[in-house]
Amino acid sequence: MLRYHFSGNLLQPEQLHPDAVFDKERRLAKEFVMDYPAGSRIDPCPVSGNQREEILFSKWGQQYAICPETWTLSLAALPHSEVLYQYFHGSSLAQYRASQEYQHMASRLRQELWQSEWDWHESKIYQYLGKASVSLAEWGAKFAGMIEMLRAARNIHTLGVIEPLPPLSEQNADGSFDVICLYDAFQREILPAKLLQRIQSKLNSGGLLFIACRCGSGFDILTLREHSDSIFPFDHVCLPSPKAIEGLMIQEGFDVLELTTPGLLDMPIISKGRIPRDHYFQRFLAQTLPEEQYGEFQQFLQKFLLSSHLRVVARKKGRE
Repeated sequence: MLRYHFSGNLLQPEQLHPDAVFDKERRLAKEFVMDYPAGSRIDPCPVSGNQREEILFSKWGQQYAICPETWTLSLAALPHSEVLYQYFHGSSLAQYRASQEYQHMASRLRQELWQSEWDWHESKIYQYLGKASVSLAEWGAKFAGMIEMLRAARNIHTLGVIEPLPPLSEQNADGSFDVICLYDAFQREILPAKLLQRIQSKLNSGGLLFIACRCGSGFDILTLREHSDSIFPFDHVCLPSPKAIEGLMIQEGFDVLELTTPGLLDMPIISKGRIPRDHYFQRFLAQTLPEEQYGEFQQFLQKFLLSSHLRVVARKKGRE
């Protein structure tokens, strides 16, 4: 299994999240979340099922707890599914994200990144399936521009859209697929095993599942904790560690072919963030490491699965 592939060309956070747009998203998210106090309970880890005791930080009245075995980071008190549905489909935040203004902005900023990612997917599909054309489903998609790009891809003969967020609607959701992509959707699940089971039922035998999500054991998340602008409830319910997601996928009938953390933003994020005073090593790095050396340190994080962006390529068992 491939566990390390270096990705270069460091990004800056504002290339994907302009401050004016992201500030509005966080404000609308906070307004919603503050109406749902979590209380003091600590539910078992949603990935491993282990009991948890350690709270890493609190944000907007919600606590984040660590799984003692896998280092998965997730909300201590998991929200009800009805609350999450309202957050992602009916809230003021959902309406803003579904707006033409927001969707056009995302397409303008992310088009080059989406194309680069799809080029990578094409190579992996051919490597592991040997097919020039496949049926593919985007699960939990939220960007209309990405769907339009995939609709135009010459090597996708059937495109499905399953359980999307506004403004998207389901398309070809009743079929089965050679490939399913799950991007930034795993992290909003309260029952990730059930999610993988639903995906299993839609994936052809030997088919590929691509997952990308935030990693709870990532360097910038463990460094900034509640001061991280990019981690907040309820966008981020369950942030698995590499160990946790690998174990869960094997348990649910997948062969894990690749598991990497090819993130590019850890150092740019912590260098501009509010690092807790007792994090001396991170403060030292942020204050003394020249920006031109960020790439080398990011390569170290990628190599040892320490970045906060987690990517998995897995295959449904049963291929002859």
